[in-house]
Amino acid sequence: MVALVSEEEADAKRNMEEKLLHLGASVGGLGMADLASRNSLDCEVFSFLHFTLQCKSNDDDLGKHDLSFQSNFHWEFKSNSLFPNTLFYCNMWWQNVYGSFDVYKAQRDDNRCASKCWWRIKQTGAFSYDETKDRWDLVYIWQNYHL
Repeated sequence: MVALVSEEEADAKRNMEEKLLHLGASVGGLGMADLASRNSLDCEVFSFLHFTLQCKSNDDDLGKHDLSFQSNFHWEFKSNSLFPNTLFYCNMWWQNVYGSFDVYKAQRDDNRCASKCWWRIKQTGAFSYDETKDRWDLVYIWQNYHL
């Protein structure tokens, strides 16, 4: 499972479905993965914003999606189990903030997140949860964000 969620209340894993933005993917035994994104930008300063998301792989461009408050985006893909080279990356932006990073990378995510891959999007960057170390790691810093 890959998920992008907000800074607020994201520490409570049971509530992650209701946060800022989550991008979810669960990989089953047949190599199928199911991804969904949700905009729940719940900070006062963000609740009125539209968040634009465009995710791609080498084979698929899932298009641009303008996610208004609490809207959802969902897709499925089949992960290559013989050659673990499946890669999805997303471009994300709102106002003057922009970023692009890998949200599903088979070689990285098969070990790092055995059951779920969670992503937390904060005002300062994208954090990924490492199940093996039980911690959040900063993966990407928004290059043009100013407090």
